[in-house]
Amino acid sequence: MEIITTELKNAATEFNKNFTRKLVPDTNYEILGVTVPQMRAIAKKLAKNTDLAREYLNENHKYYEEWFLHGLLIGEYCRLASETLALCKDFLPHIDNWAICDSFAAGLKTVKKNRGFFLPEVKKFTLSPHPYTVRAGVIILLSHYMEENFLGEITDIITAIKSGHYYVDMGIAWLLSVMLVKFYDNTLPLFTSPAFSRSVHNKAIQKAVESRRLSDEQKQYLKTLKI
Repeated sequence: MEIITTELKNAATEFNKNFTRKLVPDTNYEILGVTVPQMRAIAKKLAKNTDLAREYLNENHKYYEEWFLHGLLIGEYCRLASETLALCKDFLPHIDNWAICDSFAAGLKTVKKNRGFFLPEVKKFTLSPHPYTVRAGVIILLSHYMEENFLGEITDIITAIKSGHYYVDMGIAWLLSVMLVKFYDNTLPLFTSPAFSRSVHNKAIQKAVESRRLSDEQKQYLKTLKI
């Protein structure tokens, strides 16, 4: 949509372009150089115009920022679980980097209100051969299901992932580190009897011990569990 592309181009700077290229080395999309706060503002504005939002969500794009905005817009615009899911399925194959993946997954407001509906679909995401669909599933769990009553489902889902892709593994490690911080006793058995690869296991411990919410004793013990 030319009007949105023009707005993005007008907001872009060479500094932000170079910064984004270093921050997101895994994308093959052409980068304009627009900040995330600027894209969030555009998404919120665009979501208020139903016709334009629908048109934008039915288009393919050229630029990194256009796809980033597309992911944000799904979360801002959609109110129905079924519509959100349909748009997610269309969008996921176009994700080729961690930044678009994470902002999209974390911004899906409809998920938290319909967690029972989405959970089986999120599980399917994590079984995809496409690594950023898998990571999106992991980040959705992290962002919208991180409560004690979902720990069993989360554990079952992430222990079944056999990707080995760097950004999938780092997403799982991030999720596990949050589980350790928030639900230490429940999560510890996954590390005393290792359930993940060495890189995931050690990165999760590394990130957990950086938290101020764990005691010094807990941190020291976790360090002894590194593989």
